[in-house]
Amino acid sequence: MQCAFKGNSTYGYLGSCVKRARYFQMASHPWCNVSFGGIGSSALRFGVYKYLQLIGTFSSDLKYRFGYVAHHDEELREWEQDQTTFLETRATHHILESLPSHNCIVVTGSSGCGKSSNIHHAALHLRDSLEYEIIPVLTGPTDIMNYYNRNKKQVFVVDDIFGKETINTQTLQMWRDYSEKLGKIFGVAETDVRSISDGTISKISNPRLLISCRLHINKESQFQRIALFTKKVFNLLSPELCLLEAERIHMLHKYLPDDIIDNIKQVKENFDYFPLLCKLSKDKTCEEVEKLFTAPLDSIKTDIITIIDTNKEHFCALVLCILFNDGFDTDWLKLGSVSEKEKKDKLEHIVKEFDIDLSKERHRNSLKAGFSTLH
Repeated sequence: MQCAFKGNSTYGYLGSCVKRARYFQMASHPWCNVSFGGIGSSALRFGVYKYLQLIGTFSSDLKYRFGYVAHHDEELREWEQDQTTFLETRATHHILESLPSHNCIVVTGSSGCGKSSNIHHAALHLRDSLEYEIIPVLTGPTDIMNYYNRNKKQVFVVDDIFGKETINTQTLQMWRDYSEKLGKIFGVAETDVRSISDGTISKISNPRLLISCRLHINKESQFQRIALFTKKVFNLLSPELCLLEAERIHMLHKYLPDDIIDNIKQVKENFDYFPLLCKLSKDKTCEEVEKLFTAPLDSIKTDIITIIDTNKEHFCALVLCILFNDGFDTDWLKLGSVSEKEKKDKLEHIVKEFDIDLSKERHRNSLKAGFSTLH
């Protein structure tokens, strides 16, 4: 892994000291006649206390970055697995076609309509076709500032940017605070415009920002005030992009055998959350699938009751997903990784109700497995 600490003179200064220290260590090796005091000698340049303070910061940052990479890899594996059942629709084609000319793309729509699946597909397309590095944004715009590297082709991916049911004002303010810097990073470049006009789309290399956002949040005036997020928006429920009947049939074939599909009489009804219903239908019986598409809420309610009655870890995972409505990161199951006290207290209180002890690895692993069943 390569860690680049750009735009921070502290890290640059520390780096130069560490390089000098390595030289001192080599020079003090038994086969060398010159003797130095090792890394400690470098500390004399700016005081022992400051040196130790910087080393502590540097060490914590490295732990965070290595932890981020582990979570990042796990997330990408889930996206790749989802691609096995993903169907490219006309909306998908429009999104892919806009990638060369737009550095920031927002995909909006209702819950379950395929917003996240489409931006994940677009990111994987950039990776596989143009060698982009994918950076899932987990904590906010600071992830972009920390991991942006102008010497790399990168695509940053943000799911449910300001929350799901309502706008998270704290998150909104964070993005506002960084909007000017983000505008400079993701501004449309002349090189990209030229690459389209001369047909050399494969040359594009500028960073990309792909965002999913629920429609009611996208329409909020607070969202519209961030100019970067209004440049290119795809509404998956619009007449131009909503699922066609043929696309719905093809999508069903990704999840179900032909004999079950033939028995779904209501498939012609275009639910906004049709992609979600397809995902939920996988591995169900013909009767269960028919019930899911005719009375989806009743079917989902039955599934929830089954979870409640049969597995406390699955039930706890479901409760955490509901009560942390801005999303739950399974890394938080290691309580030391939760920085916000309010969030940590909330998590501890919930798991206590289920007699789950997060200090025990076995309990953490069982609860983490519970989340995988909710995907």
